Amino acid sequence: DSRYGSDYESVRINCSQHDLLPTKQTPPWALTFGIKHTSDFVERRRLLAELLSSIRASHAMLPVLVAYDGEHVYEPQVGSYGEVYVQLHGTTGLSAGRNAIARSATTEFVMIMDDDVLFHSGTRVDALLAHLWRDPRLALAAACYAPSICYAHLLTSQKDGWVESTPVMYDTGSSGLHGAHVVQNAFVARVAVLRAHPWDERQRQMEHETFFAALAAAGHAVGFDPSATLLHQRANRSAYYVERSLRYTEGAALLYLCRNFPRVHGWGLPFFEVG
Repeated sequence: DSRYGSDYESVRINCSQHDLLPTKQTPPWALTFGIKHTSDFVERRRLLAELLSSIRASHAMLPVLVAYDGEHVYEPQVGSYGEVYVQLHGTTGLSAGRNAIARSATTEFVMIMDDDVLFHSGTRVDALLAHLWRDPRLALAAACYAPSICYAHLLTSQKDGWVESTPVMYDTGSSGLHGAHVVQNAFVARVAVLRAHPWDERQRQMEHETFFAALAAAGHAVGFDPSATLLHQRANRSAYYVERSLRYTEGAALLYLCRNFPRVHGWGLPFFEVG
């Protein structure tokens, strides 16, 4: 597809800071906050409560959906922050949870996020939403994680599919919308696009790249705004959680590679090689 390639400028979305709509309170009919959560860990339940509190500090009226798997069941279905819980069956994973959020949302837009982030003064939700209001071609507008560099990637179309290529890096102090193909999992998206291009539910943990590659293959524009940030609580992960999470085990990484790339004979990974 000639609209996408390794040349960064070919996918840049020209929407500068002064082009944004006036920043004002987002109407409750426009946007839902959607959180994928696992309830098995006390730590994750604590992080969820902190996230919900941070959301309500600045967005008191917007609907919140929490799609969760795990043995701990939330009763009643509507929580103390007004959040609505969507229970998943078994340990279904990230993909199924995000698809459940997209199916359940009744607004035009949804902000997808994990349960280990926090809103703060730099979480400019209205700015992300304004990018989508202004450009109907834009499928989603992503935030970045403060205070680090904002990472995104471009994909290159090849004969057999899409491959991750050029990294795009911006300091989180910069502003404006920048084009990319692969962004971080904290973004405002059109619900209709997420329903048309759902996450592959066979990928319970390592779902990130294939979801964005599918959007790129379908010709959907994706962008990120480094001035809109969330705090990522990755430093607060306990050893107990890391030891039991599928994402952090070598076996899960190997299973992901073998299932999704059967024609590849070997990989050079950060901590070990597979041949």
